[in-house]
Amino acid sequence: MEQSELSSQFKRKQIVIWGFLFLFMLTTVGFIFYLAYRMMSEGGPEQAIRINQSAIKIPISGQPTEAKETKQSGNHFLYGEFFLQDRKYKIFKVYYKESIREEIYSFLWSDPDKIPGFAVHGENIAIFQSSDSALLINHSGKLAATNEFTPPSEYFSVSPDGKKMFYFKFMSSLGNPMLVLRDLEKDKDIYTWPLNSRASEVCDFSGWSSDSEKTYCLGKSGGAASLKIFNAQNPSYSIVKTISDATDARYYAERSILLSAVKNKISIYDQNTKEEKLVFSAPDGSSVKNIFLAPDGSRVFYTLNNRVYSVNIDGSDNKNLLGERDAELVSLSTNSRDILFKIPDSGDGRLERYLVGDFEGKNILDLFSADKQTPGIQFIGWYSGENDTH
Repeated sequence: MEQSELSSQFKRKQIVIWGFLFLFMLTTVGFIFYLAYRMMSEGGPEQAIRINQSAIKIPISGQPTEAKETKQSGNHFLYGEFFLQDRKYKIFKVYYKESIREEIYSFLWSDPDKIPGFAVHGENIAIFQSSDSALLINHSGKLAATNEFTPPSEYFSVSPDGKKMFYFKFMSSLGNPMLVLRDLEKDKDIYTWPLNSRASEVCDFSGWSSDSEKTYCLGKSGGAASLKIFNAQNPSYSIVKTISDATDARYYAERSILLSAVKNKISIYDQNTKEEKLVFSAPDGSSVKNIFLAPDGSRVFYTLNNRVYSVNIDGSDNKNLLGERDAELVSLSTNSRDILFKIPDSGDGRLERYLVGDFEGKNILDLFSADKQTPGIQFIGWYSGENDTH
């Protein structure tokens, strides 16, 4: 009986010891898997840091609010900003009517003197971290899967029918650009302009003709702005207008209007009629920049000597929108009649504050600040809903 009792006690001790060892091993394995998960999530192939979309959005006022408690109008804009301390480039969605800014995506970035390229690509945003690294995200910051050809830089444009693409690629050994026409249906390049061609000088695409035959591209180099037309049906190009000493220029393909600023003057050139006319002339010694045409084509918005103005297309009714405060126009929405501008931060000279207001310069909302010593923010686009671009 005594031996049997000792045997039972020994078995009970063995069970306790084995149970302890099993729990210890289970905890160790779980900890190893957790570490592996953290390493993979923070150092994946695209070096992306995903943002938890589930609950928190930060109002500009500074206090966190549950997303489900805030009813958003849908009007928002996207922008990117480099954060030197974090060594990250972050993309934000700003519901400006509700003064809510939401970080939707970020990735590691180490060069404070450069910024990644961005381009609107259908319903997604294309991010170009390098010449051989591009990805697509949607407006919620989720990676978008695609089997389509992705160009090597943000300088590209797809025809309205989705059949052709013009894009610039860069020779890795020289860094020089070449313009390429690609057939998206056949999934191959069908024409390339040589390095020394004027067509291969990098420019910003500004829309297509409605028949998907021609695209317009505005290049800015050495103080000159040149409007080029590329033909996708019969591969060719032409330079239709060059403006010397331009401080700013924009082409509006839907209206066939080239808007330009040269020193203290604002002019428009009608691509259809080939007519050019002066819109507004400021006093000599002034400098006009950041020019935008209103969605209905009736007014021009611009920055003059650190003031924001708007003027009728015929030169009448020139208005100072923001009074005597120093300000610079950043962007003009094409649907919701809002302007984005920036002003010096009164409390910190290293910062500048971004604000939004209506076309009359009223209903001003103070949104956020950014460090003006870094490359600054990069505006991506205005949106009226989750997928509708302005």
